[in-house]
This record gives sequence, C-alpha cells and structure tokens, in this order.
Amino acid sequence: MPSEDRAAVNTPDETRPVESAEDTFDAYAVGTALTSKAPKWRVTIAPNEVKFARAEGKGLVKVARGQASKKIRFPNRTFAGRGKSKHLRGLPLVEIITAPGLFAPSKLAFAVTPEGCEKLRDWVPPITKSDLRKDLRGWGISLVLLGIAHLVFAKFLDPIWGVIIIVLGALNFVIVHRAMFVANGISLIVVGVMNVINGLVGANTLWATFGVFQAFWGVQEILKFGRYASIRE
Repeated sequence: MPSEDRAAVNTPDETRPVESAEDTFDAYAVGTALTSKAPKWRVTIAPNEVKFARAEGKGLVKVARGQASKKIRFPNRTFAGRGKSKHLRGLPLVEIITAPGLFAPSKLAFAVTPEGCEKLRDWVPPITKSDLRKDLRGWGISLVLLGIAHLVFAKFLDPIWGVIIIVLGALNFVIVHRAMFVANGISLIVVGVMNVINGLVGANTLWATFGVFQAFWGVQEILKFGRYASIRE
C-alpha cells in the first residue's frame, strides 16, 4: 500500500461544531503479516480533519471531517497480534480508506487504544439518511446502465436480467431503505454467476471475467447493509 495518501477535500456543510483544541493519541499500523512489528503512527484530531502521521515521518494520511463517515471504518473487532506485535493484542481496529479500488478499496488498518477509538468515533459525523439516499441514487444509476448493457449486448448477456436490473435500479431512486443494498447485491451475484457460466460455456473469457466482477460487486453491496444500521427507518 502507498505510504502517503490524501483524502478528499472537506465539505463544510457536512461538518458539525467540535472543540477547537487538537487531540492526539498513538496508533499502530497493522496488516496481514501479524508476526511483524507494527510501526507507530501519531493520530491528531483537529476540528476539520484527522491526521495519521508515521513516527518516522515517512507516511501521512489526512481525512477531512466531511468525508470521515465514508473514509473511516470501525470493524468492531480487535487485533490478534502475534510475535513482535503481541503487545497490541486485543486493541480495537480502525480502518482508513485511502483509495477506491476495482474490486475493493485500498485501506490502512490501525490498532488503537479503546480511548483513542472512542475519541475518533465521537469525532466522525454520524451517517445520515441523506447519505443513504445519495448512495442508493448512485447505485440506481449504475444498475440502470448495467441493465442497458445487458440489452445492448443481448448476444452475450441475458436481456431478461437486463430488464430486471433496470427495474431494480429505478427502485433505488424510490425506496430509501438499507435493505435495497441486499436486493442489489443478490441480483448482481446471480447475474454475475450466470454470466460466468455463459462465458465459460461459450469460451468467452471477457464475459466470464465480467461476471466475476459483478458477483464480487454484489458482495460488496450487501456489506453496506451494516454500514447504515444506525439510521432509523
């Protein structure tokens, strides 16, 4: 992963008043190599942004407060450190999305103290129904375009599923409920599996690959159901 990244520019109208004083605490970058030493980072919480700076000065990640609800995640699990990082075992994890990805976003994971985790939670603006509406609207547009692609390339893709996807995409504009992420995800997985099968039968690796992408995309969509759990229906 890149050692330095910048989050999007803060959107002032999405922020809320916070204390002017900065707050700092330590965090430890952890990854898949659980036996390696976790480098120390310093977290600085300011009114309008949070900075994760590596102690050696070789890494810096900034997250604007207006983007924090999308960029900062709290997985609700602890770090299972071993070896050189076993002293961090049991600390809560915090994930920072550093860049979008084709199949999954690039992210950094940090083990922080429970106190530091709570400070960060309190600083991150809560997800609102407006966020849910915007997310569903974006997916509605994507699904409608995907359905049209099924109709245009009916020789390779199933046009019936194209119509279903278009209808589902339209529902994303009307039904503002997190259950739509589950409906979107299941539909994408089914369509993806069908495209993989058709691609393999017809020896078309392009469409088979496209189907794999759709299925993975569907899984990521279903995971959003939990992200909006705090919103009252």
